[in-house]
Amino acid sequence: MKKILLVLIACIACTTFAQPMKVLVLDFENKANLNQDKALIGGITAESLAAKGFEALAEGLISSGNVSLIDRRDFMKQTEAVQPEGSDLKVSFIRAAQTLNADIALKGALMSLSPSKKTVSVGGVTSESLIFTVRVTLEALSTHDGNIIAMKSGKASTSFRQTDVQQTTIGEDDFYDMLLTAINDAIPAMMKDLEARLELAKNYEKVTVSIKTDADPALVEIDGTLVGTTPIEKLAVYKGDHLITVGKPGYRNVSKRIMIEENTAFEIPMLRTELTADELKEVLEKMRLDVILGIPEPPIIIKKIQD
Repeated sequence: MKKILLVLIACIACTTFAQPMKVLVLDFENKANLNQDKALIGGITAESLAAKGFEALAEGLISSGNVSLIDRRDFMKQTEAVQPEGSDLKVSFIRAAQTLNADIALKGALMSLSPSKKTVSVGGVTSESLIFTVRVTLEALSTHDGNIIAMKSGKASTSFRQTDVQQTTIGEDDFYDMLLTAINDAIPAMMKDLEARLELAKNYEKVTVSIKTDADPALVEIDGTLVGTTPIEKLAVYKGDHLITVGKPGYRNVSKRIMIEENTAFEIPMLRTELTADELKEVLEKMRLDVILGIPEPPIIIKKIQD
């Protein structure tokens, strides 16, 4: 009887708890413009508060439950792996996020840090209330195309009474608590939208694309989003129509809109920007884009697109 009960409990646990959502937290920006006396707010600035946003967002997500956060160090390592050698270009997070199998990427911003003052006089006694409001915005980005798929805002307010006999000093902990409260105000609605979207996305079919050129490494954009440098192996995209653009300094950009309906590999010849007339004629005669299907089965060239 005990064995049966344990099996039933295990089955209930398996059906009750869904697979945790794998979330990659990117960064937390400061978009607030606070032109107030620092002494009024205990020396705290919008910049210093926003600098704590990454930790506050991570704390809020973990507390919300059923979320698995991706280690930021792993993300940075993967991002560096796709960085063009000798380039200071900021590579898109997409390829690194897919390598780490992230479901969603999140970033946040401190939109405002607003102090205000309210004065009340009763019976000749004057008191002031300092009111502080923190407002944040959270953005969820698709790890397939980088588009914003959800955006929510949250806010938190706290008041402190000041009198002739009572002076309240506002500390760093007070502002961090407000920041965390504002983030927690936005998270539930954000997670609800994301869960619904991810459930819907399960019905979308995915395929992989592999891209290389005869002048690797070259930068690759898919649907206007930089996804990394060639050679690219088995990058996941949704089945359908995609615009692929490949570029490299000293070479002409190659841009093609192609319907991708199964795992596909592309080998793209690159044309230098400065060629002699004979070289240009020879390259144009040979140039083509080979579309190869059947990965991982033996590749079959099914189409040649004249450039």
